[in-house]
Amino acid sequence: MLFQTDLTKQETHYFIDLLNNDYEKMRKAKFDALDADVINPKCRKTRWLMIERLDQAMEENQILVHKFDDHLTDIRRGRKLNG
Repeated sequence: MLFQTDLTKQETHYFIDLLNNDYEKMRKAKFDALDADVINPKCRKTRWLMIERLDQAMEENQILVHKFDDHLTDIRRGRKLNG
């Protein structure tokens, strides 16, 4: 996916910082969900569904951050660093 933008470098850095803060919040929510003691089987299923969705959102967030980083550095990565 290729996109055009008129963002300045400062605006792009700011947007990356916002995405990174969002990633940290999702990671904390995931660990909190993993640490929660759940007895009810329906709640357990819902918790794992939430964890799967958080994993997907975190991966999409990471890809988007890399695309914006590519915009700054011209590396053309657009994917997870370890992927």
